[in-house]
Amino acid sequence: MEEPRSQWRSTKGVIDNFRRRKITFMEKADELRSEFGYNIYVLGRRNGKLFNYISRDRPSWPLSLTEVDQSYPRAERYTPASFLKRGTKSLLYKDRKGQDNPIVRIEDFQTRDITGTRR
Repeated sequence: MEEPRSQWRSTKGVIDNFRRRKITFMEKADELRSEFGYNIYVLGRRNGKLFNYISRDRPSWPLSLTEVDQSYPRAERYTPASFLKRGTKSLLYKDRKGQDNPIVRIEDFQTRDITGTRR
């Protein structure tokens, strides 16, 4: 039995929307590299298929999880909870003076404890 056309359209729309957002996300990662000199590594998986962006093609990049854990200053880690909405603002927001005022959540790789601090 064939799927109803309206369901087919919505599925096609989801796929197209994901494809566009993925491309935009990778373009933003590349902008961080080109405009600010960031080393970027992105790895994603959807429906078993991996996609990857890497800004440097060297054995030293990306860092291993051990290297990230041992880095100083400690790595800023963001989780979905870092972007929860509070009213109309994300937890990562600009205060009234225009200064960045993020809430940073850091996960300890060994204990898996998550701490949140306001900068």
